[in-house]
Amino acid sequence: MEKVSAEKKAAIIAEAPVVIRKLAAERDELREKLAKIETRTRVEKLAHDMLEKGIETGDARVLADRLEKQASSGELDLTRLADAVQLVGPNMGKEAQVADSHSSNGMSAFEQAILS
Repeated sequence: MEKVSAEKKAAIIAEAPVVIRKLAAERDELREKLAKIETRTRVEKLAHDMLEKGIETGDARVLADRLEKQASSGELDLTRLADAVQLVGPNMGKEAQVADSHSSNGMSAFEQAILS
């Protein structure tokens, strides 16, 4: 085992607070970045679910940007919004189609094709 002189020990001890502060700052910066990524992921999922259920219309990216901006300013609670979105049922109007597409003679195109 190599012996360390008292001068080297003092230099290491003097340098330790600077290194610790630097590491703490880096850790805090990475925490902020992770929080932003997690928020963005959560907002994108919410936007997708809202569009799927017919709560909102338009582009998912634009909706996600708007939700993220509102959440970051404190206008919007993402947890409450996610709970509300879960309570909404599927968009039934999306799958339903109007069956009232009759031609002038009272028959649909399908009926005309079968009878001709």
